[in-house]
Amino acid sequence: MFEETNWKTIGAELLGTFFLIFFGVNEALEEGGMQGLITLALTLMVLVHVLGPVSGCHLNPVITIPTLLSGKISRDDAIAYIAAQIIGATAGFA
Repeated sequence: MFEETNWKTIGAELLGTFFLIFFGVNEALEEGGMQGLITLALTLMVLVHVLGPVSGCHLNPVITIPTLLSGKISRDDAIAYIAAQIIGATAGFA
């Protein structure tokens, strides 16, 4: 299990989810209004541009699970992606 997992993509998912929560969601919760939404949108735009070529920039199990069901990623990669997303989101919100 996990022998063929590309750990660079897992690290990208972890860091991407961390930055999305830390900068985007926290700012949207703290500031609210248009400033918070613009910060969230810009954070997501930068992450998709930077991490898209590396990992597909799922950043959320809601994207990872359908990608697994469509057969585009392996079961081991999906488990590792989801674990990285949970860890990144927890660290970003703490």
